[in-house]
Amino acid sequence: MTNKWEKCQVREREWWLRWKKRSDLKAVKAELIGRADRLKPFLPQTGRPLKILQIGPAANGEVHFLEGERFAIDPLASFFKENFRELIDPEVKFVDGLGEKLPYADSFFDVILILNVLDHCAEPVKVMREIERALVPGGRLILEVNVYSPLAALGHRVFNFLDREHPHALTETKIKQELAAGFRLIDEQASRVTLPGYDILKRSVLWLLMRLNLSPLNYRLTAEKK
Repeated sequence: MTNKWEKCQVREREWWLRWKKRSDLKAVKAELIGRADRLKPFLPQTGRPLKILQIGPAANGEVHFLEGERFAIDPLASFFKENFRELIDPEVKFVDGLGEKLPYADSFFDVILILNVLDHCAEPVKVMREIERALVPGGRLILEVNVYSPLAALGHRVFNFLDREHPHALTETKIKQELAAGFRLIDEQASRVTLPGYDILKRSVLWLLMRLNLSPLNYRLTAEKK
């Protein structure tokens, strides 16, 4: 792992502890239940319990509110299980690990979720290859991530000190290129990112980028493995 990524993991712990202090966890749980419900129409219909993996669920993973045989993997899984028990279902097999090296057999999962995580990973392309390996043919990938224009992605490298939790700035084109050979696109949606209320500097910069039409978009896709 790169030194940059390791520093991001330290900041992740700090960010989540601050998040817990400013959050109403009962309201967060209700929101997560709603988010899980909105995922259900995109899940495959197999007539049997689904095997579902969420990569990088952190403290607020939708996988804890879905049905089936559920798994989760995160570099900070032990930290989240210790500090956010209110939001974590103990029946989910939640383990420490990396998306770049999933500890599961080939063609093991019916569904893999990776929601606002890919740009946190050390090597996003390796994560996508592992997702393809671990999904069954016909299995579903549900991916959500902030995407940038090529110019804004270049700017992110220069001004990364404003967004240190994210070591990468990805483009929609790059994501689709990586999926093209092994997946069929089912659905895609894009919307403006929400301005953060907890960080005045980041909020101000994002507002300015919106005015310049350079702000990232929240991009979600559902794709089926060929």
